[in-house]
Amino acid sequence: MSKNQLTRRMSQLSPAMRAAVIRAAEVVGDETDILTRKRALAIVRSVPKAERGGLTQAAAVDLLLQTGKEIASIRLQRRRLRKLDASKDFKTRTAEAQEAGERRRLACRLAAPLEQRLKQAREEAVKNAAKRVMNWGAPAGTEWRIRLSATDDVDYKLTTWRDYTVYHGRYQGWAAKGDKHAITVRPDWKTRVTQAGCKGGLLKARMLLNVEPVSACTQGTWALYRAVYAERGRGYQVHIKRGIFIRFGRYDSTDCSTKLREGEDFTKAYKMLDRFVRGKVKKVATPGPSNLAQEDFMPEEDWEALSEFS
Repeated sequence: MSKNQLTRRMSQLSPAMRAAVIRAAEVVGDETDILTRKRALAIVRSVPKAERGGLTQAAAVDLLLQTGKEIASIRLQRRRLRKLDASKDFKTRTAEAQEAGERRRLACRLAAPLEQRLKQAREEAVKNAAKRVMNWGAPAGTEWRIRLSATDDVDYKLTTWRDYTVYHGRYQGWAAKGDKHAITVRPDWKTRVTQAGCKGGLLKARMLLNVEPVSACTQGTWALYRAVYAERGRGYQVHIKRGIFIRFGRYDSTDCSTKLREGEDFTKAYKMLDRFVRGKVKKVATPGPSNLAQEDFMPEEDWEALSEFS
């Protein structure tokens, strides 16, 4: 009998009979005594007939013999599990507790509506990218506010505040600094940065806020992007900059490499990249023992499309 079935059976008994069943289970649980029919009959006779819930004396004895032993068996199994847990080392118990916590958190996430889960996943991806670049974790706490904007108006604002109630004792009344991160990105931020070859949303220790493709090779081996990114400043400071970067290799490959150049003027920034682009293409397109299959790395029509921005 399962624990739920046993609980359901106990709920159907009268209070006096439930107390009698618990007494019978305690007798079974004692190592020096065994629940016999004679002892069960003595427990039933101690319960007034009007408080037995309509059970006859024989039916009440059978109930005590069966239910009392089942309760004692469940208690014995529980004690054995506790002894087994106590015999485990600290690391094993900690790992099992963490796994149980992860399962509970996963169950809570799965219980939420699909749209809410999608929004939480997007915000969590943006937050993880910001944590890897920016300064956070001040003594007074950290607040994150992720906003998904349908326009290209992306931004990263990092502000601080002072809290005089954090420290106690000798340092009571001293100011503790807290940091607040307000990040605005597009809803498809994760898809954009992944297609640009920056799966985690980072490029050269900079967090990409928005990525727009400008030009790409027909074979998909290189692509040019216009980017808005946030760069960590001194202390709790953030600098928003614009620039372009070029990606060599397909976005789903492991040998994808990028080159970033700053500049508000796209044409000027592209000219700074021109030497790097041509050198990279010349190196890959040159016939050799390891890249004979890449002789057509950049067709002539792709060069024409690329030269429109120079």
